[in-house]
Amino acid sequence: MLYLTMQADDEPTDESAPARTAVLESHDIVPRDLALRNCPNPFNPHTHILISLPHSLVTTVEICDVLGKKVGALVQREFLCAGRHELAFNGSELPSGIYRCEVNVESQVSVSKMMLIR
Repeated sequence: MLYLTMQADDEPTDESAPARTAVLESHDIVPRDLALRNCPNPFNPHTHILISLPHSLVTTVEICDVLGKKVGALVQREFLCAGRHELAFNGSELPSGIYRCEVNVESQVSVSKMMLIR
């Protein structure tokens, strides 16, 4: 369903549109679990990798191809504070295909599938 507005602060012009609500600043909220995603997905050639850490941890973030070969490292054993983090990834040097973003923190691993389309 499409909702049209004139300005970002205006109410929707469609009566059936949901009411607008306030958005909390997410950087003040500490997540309960390790979470990982990228946006946009599929991407061409830039994407943002969003990581939620429940605790301050030594973290590694790597990009691998479907065969498991590492094609990039965004964070190598760095201490990241608890909360949400956003990392930029540039895949302009890579061919189209499916890639995996892997976040390693202590004994946990989280994997997100990413699709690069040219």
